[in-house]
Amino acid sequence: MLSAGVGHQKVINNSEMLPSFNIAEMVPFFFKNCYNKSGEVIMKNKYQRMSKEEKKKLQNKFKQSAYGQNLLFRLKRLLIIGIVGICFSLLEFGVAFFNKKDIWDLISGSILFIISLIFIIGSIRTKSKKLNEFALKQK
Repeated sequence: MLSAGVGHQKVINNSEMLPSFNIAEMVPFFFKNCYNKSGEVIMKNKYQRMSKEEKKKLQNKFKQSAYGQNLLFRLKRLLIIGIVGICFSLLEFGVAFFNKKDIWDLISGSILFIISLIFIIGSIRTKSKKLNEFALKQK
């Protein structure tokens, strides 16, 4: 209860002070995946909690959809690019080490290695995220 002003004893209810809100609008952006539009909590990692058989069934359903085929083709391409990049960076490290070349060869090899790791990790994380979203839609 609050009083409004000096000498005035107007009592304000707590219900008048609290605006109506939706819980999905109030949570920070990194928690938005935990709530649906009606404010109910949803499971973020349903795909990770599935058994191996359920995962294989879900992956087969995902591969049969047009969106899944397109996405998996692109993710495989990113994975191959990442693996080839790591091979080239290791080759560049070896050549720079044995030939005692400039420090810039080591720096460019390390940059290529880091970018290739980002490609590989991004491909794997995107695949699991999309499979999780697909599993949640299958309910």
